[in-house]
Amino acid sequence: MKNFQIFDDGQVLSATGASQRVALVGNSRSTDVMIDNRSGSSSVYVRAGGADVVATTFSMRIPPGAKEPFAIGHATHIAYLADSSATVVVHRGDGQ
Repeated sequence: MKNFQIFDDGQVLSATGASQRVALVGNSRSTDVMIDNRSGSSSVYVRAGGADVVATTFSMRIPPGAKEPFAIGHATHIAYLADSSATVVVHRGDGQ
């Protein structure tokens, strides 16, 4: 396991109970992201994919107070939702 190396400033996302998506910005050579939910009080669910990706409560769960590396492969977008509401930061980078 190697440390996660952040390539760019993070994208700040306001998650609600409805699935939203955003195009990933920053260094396109990155195939990993770090999802930071450390300031959240609600679980956040994320899924990587194309322009039509949708997150559900069966997507990858990031609990409140956690940050998790997430492999995105060649995904261009990330979908996200929260149990209630949360502000999360998505960092592009490399590592697990």
